[in-house]
Amino acid sequence: MLNDKIMNLNPYSSTVLSLAGLLLAGMGLYFIFIRPPLLPEALSYMGITLQNTKANIPGLLNWLQKVNRFNSLPDS
Repeated sequence: MLNDKIMNLNPYSSTVLSLAGLLLAGMGLYFIFIRPPLLPEALSYMGITLQNTKANIPGLLNWLQKVNRFNSLPDS
């Protein structure tokens, strides 16, 4: 009787591992499809505007579009 009870226990580790995997996959999809490549907070932290970035570092925006090809740049 006790042996049957032990054999019927469902391991929670597989459930936790599956949920963690789904969370990781969801975060990856968020970063690929939803999050913009250059956040407005990053521009304000650096103390520059988007126009200033386009003038001084023109290759940065091209590189960001290649790296994050599914996202658009923030409007300014």
